[in-house]
Amino acid sequence: MLDARVTGSYISDLRKKADLTQVELAERLNVSHQAVSKWERGESLPDIGTLLEIAKQFNTTVDTLLSGRKSHKLYQGVDALIEKVATKQPQAASAMINNGEADVEGLIEIAPITKTSALQEVAGGIHRTSFSVQHLIDLAPFLERETLNTLVHSLETEDVGLEAIIDLAPFISPERIVTLLENIKEETLDFHHLSQLAPFLRKHLDGFIKRVTSERLQWSDIENIAPFVQSNTLAELIEETMSEPPEVHTIISLAPFLRQELSRWFENFNLKELKWVDIMGLAPFIGRENLDALLENFSETSLRPEQVLELAPFVSRGKLTALIPFMSQQDLTPDFIAEIAPFIDKQLLSQLVNSLSQQK
Repeated sequence: MLDARVTGSYISDLRKKADLTQVELAERLNVSHQAVSKWERGESLPDIGTLLEIAKQFNTTVDTLLSGRKSHKLYQGVDALIEKVATKQPQAASAMINNGEADVEGLIEIAPITKTSALQEVAGGIHRTSFSVQHLIDLAPFLERETLNTLVHSLETEDVGLEAIIDLAPFISPERIVTLLENIKEETLDFHHLSQLAPFLRKHLDGFIKRVTSERLQWSDIENIAPFVQSNTLAELIEETMSEPPEVHTIISLAPFLRQELSRWFENFNLKELKWVDIMGLAPFIGRENLDALLENFSETSLRPEQVLELAPFVSRGKLTALIPFMSQQDLTPDFIAEIAPFIDKQLLSQLVNSLSQQK
């Protein structure tokens, strides 16, 4: 693979041997001296056209530039390919690969410094049989999604294994992923694989989950899949994993994705053992009625001002009204009253203001 540091170091050596400043080299290449400086520090690489010009300036070859001083077999023959691409002759570049004068590996090596539009044209003219699964994995970050979908479609799908599908998934369409997975034996597909594919399968994920055995299902897999499945499917997975209804602390992290499904276990929660962090983890997702029930197990006088303010957006007005009068008088500060005001009725607000006035 291209190493910007190796190439940059060699460009720096060539410039110094030619007794050129960075500014002078930049002027010859029609770039900024800052660009030359970044190349030589290995922070970036010249684009494909500029690389060709650098080679001409120092009477060397592009493959020597890319490998740094000594030509490497990975870059052999890449000069002619780069010249075709740089001079906007994509069909000629494709023909070189089709005729065996260059290979797909060479195209992969120059992909990071080639514009997507040029790479698209070259790849589009290459015989489909020239691409292996690994070729497409290597080219995936540089090709447009539709082009890659087409190239993947031309592969013998039975040759595309699960690991290859996972590598390709971020760059191809969900429908193409589904097509590839259809050729995978169900016994080889497990939740670990699905958790890696989940962000890219979208609406198709729930269907695959129902086809996979839950025998090796791990809690970490459930957490990874949670943001991408329907809440009822997630609840079913949790129940399959646990022999008993889940404890509150185990599903707090999943609460944002379970929504109303949390209520199916609410009656089984040991409310007396809940900690404040558990209550606040559930508060936005369980509804006011259930939250009121949780708070019944807490002494009104144990709540601090910051806890009441945390609860205010989620608890019922009635419960909040019942909690506040039991707070310590010293906690009824002007700042607290101002923050709680949107969540209580005018009568209680008036009482709090009067109480504050009496303290003075």
